[in-house]
Amino acid sequence: MKKKKESMIESILVDSSRAVADMANSVIAADSALFEEAWELMMRDEYPLSMRAARVVDESAEKHPALIKPFLDETIRKLTEFRIVGIRRGMLRFLSRTKLHLTPVQRGYLIDTCFGWMNSSEEAIAIRYYSMEILFRISRKEPGIRNELLAALEEGLEKDIYGYPKKPLQYIKTLSREIRKGEWESR
Repeated sequence: MKKKKESMIESILVDSSRAVADMANSVIAADSALFEEAWELMMRDEYPLSMRAARVVDESAEKHPALIKPFLDETIRKLTEFRIVGIRRGMLRFLSRTKLHLTPVQRGYLIDTCFGWMNSSEEAIAIRYYSMEILFRISRKEPGIRNELLAALEEGLEKDIYGYPKKPLQYIKTLSREIRKGEWESR
């Protein structure tokens, strides 16, 4: 049986070091077509290569958000299918800090997924925190989820599932104030 030809990005991702990720990101910066290679490696969901590729996708997309646009819908739809926590964490990290123009379907899927993960003691703390951040950011444009988000955050604090409660407490304070004052304008 013939062995599949190794992609350029795959040949770079020999380990999980910062230097290797930086090298892969430099190659993608020089030739944005290689971003798709990194994304495809990530989507394989094979440890450790896919986790390394997820880091590269996250960092490249952070610097150049337009790169992920053609892949955003599939990435969001497959979030729950990734077996490797590092891939979910990387994609949630990206989604939590990048200004994206999501379709109503994408936004709805993220809302459902993130509410499920935010207060799940089965999920890694980073997954819970990025889910919380995404929901808070969505609540800026979708005020209808603010009450539910506030209740979920308060429940999570009661169950002590956040580890370090600073961020949830900030969100609770902000959401409580906005709900009390009826501040529903989009931000």
